[in-house]
This record gives sequence, structure tokens and C-alpha cells, in this order.
Amino acid sequence: MLFKTAIRNIFKYLRRSLVIFICLIVSIVALQVSDSISEGFKRQSKILMLESAGMILIERKGNDPFDLIQEGIKNFDEVERRIKSVIPDARVIPEIVAPAIVVNDTFSVNTLVIGTRRESLISTKLAKKLKADAGDTIVILSTNRAGGLSIKEVKIESVLTNGLFTGGVDLCIPIDKMEEFLLWDTGEVKQIRVNFNQYEKADSLSKLLSGMFPDLNITPWNERLKNLESLFRISDIKMYLFSFIVLLLTSGIIMNSVLSSVMERKKDLGTIRAIGSSRRFIIFLILTEVVIITFFSCLAGTFFSYIITRKLMQVGFHYESVAEMTQYIPPVLYPAINPLRWIVDVIFLFVWAIIWSIYPAVLIARMPPVKALREEI
Repeated sequence: MLFKTAIRNIFKYLRRSLVIFICLIVSIVALQVSDSISEGFKRQSKILMLESAGMILIERKGNDPFDLIQEGIKNFDEVERRIKSVIPDARVIPEIVAPAIVVNDTFSVNTLVIGTRRESLISTKLAKKLKADAGDTIVILSTNRAGGLSIKEVKIESVLTNGLFTGGVDLCIPIDKMEEFLLWDTGEVKQIRVNFNQYEKADSLSKLLSGMFPDLNITPWNERLKNLESLFRISDIKMYLFSFIVLLLTSGIIMNSVLSSVMERKKDLGTIRAIGSSRRFIIFLILTEVVIITFFSCLAGTFFSYIITRKLMQVGFHYESVAEMTQYIPPVLYPAINPLRWIVDVIFLFVWAIIWSIYPAVLIARMPPVKALREEI
């Protein structure tokens, strides 16, 4: 009886019902699409951070990464082969990290040398300071592992304009030249970064690799970057503020529409009260109407959200100019659907719509039948 009456009233007062219906659709689309954009940004930025730091970092136990005299990880090729036997999609990146000085004429600058590339690269900022460009030769100086001073000429193959070394004072030279420069043994590296597709498995894979290499210190990203999740939670504040504004506007429209709807038909509701219906029945009747409208609004809104998000996942948002400023912003942002967040959005909007419909429902239910029949407020 209650459900049938609610359905009849929805179609009888179709104009007001459509206002609530469209308002809720726009709200759920705004919430879900914005959540997808935020989720895509967090996932891509997180992957960029983890790949830069290493989803799994492998070092010799007790070694200081900046102490050149201590031994590194020997037989890198064999270590890489064994890692890939456990993690087929692993991207194994060897590094030799050392303090160094780059000299051109009388100018010098402290730099971090990372031997993971197959060519020599310097940043644009450093190139301008050194008055150097691609094809030029610079001289690097550093203390080798024997405690002596090593000097070597390095040819600049290209100038890096974005990425890890953007705007910094860094130099990257090939790992084989670093071996010669630091008197490093062939096949020996200071540390190994291991990246793969499913970063969530870093902890379990680290334990597996620890059993294979008991003499090495193997740490997953979640042990080294403990504040990473907190950083992304802070970035959610803007999204929560946007959601609050959407819900605030939605609440006003819902309450105004429901209030206008019940006032338009207060004579009908007064008649129902006059023939013996309780106040509770009137309240439940109005709330049932809102629940039915909200249910179909959420279904339609989620459908539209999926269509819009899938389209955005294909074209993406281009941020090349912003991405050049930092390595942790993806040049193209692709939204990602988080089903749990979408379900939470639907549930929250459901509760929100009911809460803001209670006042109009209680107001008309408490009105004496005589006043309602006379169309008095």
C-alpha cells in the first residue's frame, strides 16, 4: 500500500520528482567522476614515486650507500637472472651512487652520479652554468674506492629537459664508466632497485627474495616510504571540500523540492490524515518517494559516470607543462575507477537525500488535517 501510493505520487507530481531526480544524477556523477580523477592521479603519481625510489631496494647488509670503500653487490647479472625467475615482469635497475665534483674552467658544483643510463646526461640548468651542450666534454672528479682521486672525461650525449634531473644540478653517466672511474669491480653495483607492475605485492616478494639472498638487505617500499599513504590522504582534502560543496548544493535543492512538493499536495495529504492515517504513515510515504527517486537516480548517475569515466580513461588529461616541473606528476592523467569509493558515494548520497527530506515530511505530518484541507500553512 505504502509503496504503491508512493509510486503514484511520484508520477502524479512528476515535475517536482524530475527536479530531485536530475539533481541527484548530477550530484552522483560529480562525486564519482571527481573520485575517479583523484584515484587516477594518486595511482599514477604513486607508481612514479615508487619507481623512482624502487618498489624493492636491494643493498649489502650494513653498507653505507655513500661509502665507496665498502663492497657492493657482486655478480649483478646472476642476481638479475634470479630476481627475474621469481618476478618475470621485474625491471631491475643497478646503481652506483657516489659524491662527485663536475668541473669546467673554474666552475664546480656538487653532484650525484647515478650509473643507470646508457648515455651521459646533464640537466639544462647545469648545462647553462657549465656553458656546455650535447657533444661537449666535461671532466668529473671523485674519490675512488681505494681512497685516491679519479679524473675522467665524459662526453655529453644529450641535454635532459624533463624528468628526474629537471632543473637540478645532476650528472648521469653510464655504469661501465662509473666502474672504471671508481675502481669498481666488473659486475658489482652499489644497490639494485626492482620495479614491477603490482606494487602491492612488494612485501611478499621481498620476503621471497630475502630467502634467496640471505647476505643482502632487501626492503620493500612500504618500509622505506612509511609516510607515502599519509601524503596522499592529505591530497584528498581538496576533493573532500569539493564533495562537501556538491552535497551542500544538493541538500538545498532536495529540501526545497520536497518541501514545495508536499505543500502543493497538502490538501491530498490532509485528506489522508482525515480518514485515519497516522503521522508516521505520512512521513514514511514522503520518505519512500524520496528513496525510490534516489535509487533510480543513483543507478542512472552511476551509468553516466561510467560512460564519462571510460571516455576520460581513453583520452586522459594532458599535463605536459606541469609534469616538466616535477617527476611525480604524470604528463597524461588517466582516471581510474575505484568501485568501493563509488559504492560509498551512492550510500552517502542515499543517506544525505533522506536526511534532508525529513524536515518537509515531519512539517506536513504535524500539520492538523483541518488546516491542510483549508490549504493553510
